[in-house]
Amino acid sequence: MKKCLINVVIFAMIFSLIPLATATDYELFAGNGMYDAGTVTVSNDNTWVYVTIATSPGWCLNESHVQIVGVEPTLPSDMYEKQKDVPDDGWYPYITFTGNPIPGQFEYHNYQEGVKIHYYQIPISEIPDYNSSVPVTVAVHAVVCECALDYECVTVYDSWAVDYEDYKPGEKGSNPVSRYNPDFCLGERDSDGGLDKFTSLGRGGSIVIIFNNSVCDGPGPDLEFYEITNGHNPSWEERVRLELYYDGEWHNSTSFVNNEGDAIGSRTFRNSVELNLPYGQCAEKVKVIDQSTGSSGSYLFDYDIDAVRANYECVPIYGDPHHCETGWGEGQQFYGRNWAMFFNYSIEPLGP
Repeated sequence: MKKCLINVVIFAMIFSLIPLATATDYELFAGNGMYDAGTVTVSNDNTWVYVTIATSPGWCLNESHVQIVGVEPTLPSDMYEKQKDVPDDGWYPYITFTGNPIPGQFEYHNYQEGVKIHYYQIPISEIPDYNSSVPVTVAVHAVVCECALDYECVTVYDSWAVDYEDYKPGEKGSNPVSRYNPDFCLGERDSDGGLDKFTSLGRGGSIVIIFNNSVCDGPGPDLEFYEITNGHNPSWEERVRLELYYDGEWHNSTSFVNNEGDAIGSRTFRNSVELNLPYGQCAEKVKVIDQSTGSSGSYLFDYDIDAVRANYECVPIYGDPHHCETGWGEGQQFYGRNWAMFFNYSIEPLGP
């Protein structure tokens, strides 16, 4: 029975908590050895063998296959006269009569496309012909394609917030309910005349802002927040904190106060914000969190967003996505006429 192992997130969480034998790295070569496409890392505990395939910059995985056997492959045509005479043991179920491996017959496979990592967790008890006193043989096959090499941070001139999610209005006090509409912070600024066509966060509230593309850290202010206030009163201090979403989690960024910005028109402050992202990083989303504290009677101060503009966005630099190659974990060649390879790995017992 073949096993399709694609539950990357759950496995990664478990993987990080298990004591393992020292990991061994093998190169992942592609295109008959022309390209260094990544690394195959193998480790084990007393129950499982763990295989991680990770690509080099510029390459992504489209599929992979892994097979582990307790004996080394031999050439069936040297041992038997016909294919029908070949027994169903060792490497024989996974190679042709002339010794070429058949990745589609490997017991473990992953068909996630366009990703950088495939994980495998293989039970030692299910390794054919396993003998704890000798190394196992491992074949790792992959199909890799060119993908985004890097990202370029480019200047844009009309990139306003286009969507939101997870709007959580905070305490409103006596503030008009009409101000708490998340749609009103999208698109170009339009509320300087004083109409309630802006989005109030509420005391301690928050909203996640999304642009057409990820935003990045350019040479000047990265975002412009247009905040509505009545008459630019400097005592009406309304503060927010930003978090940025990248690498699969939220990261603290910066905070600012409305009246620190430029006064525009009769009712608008413009806060020009530096994101201070790590070099080469792109933020997919921006979370705005109200931290205001003041009030005027029963009217609570909170940050009122008319619009948010991005001045820089991430543009991916791609290779040729149609350029795909077959890859193998570095080792010695099978007996067939192609360049497919296998390698040896010693399963180290842990503990007494």
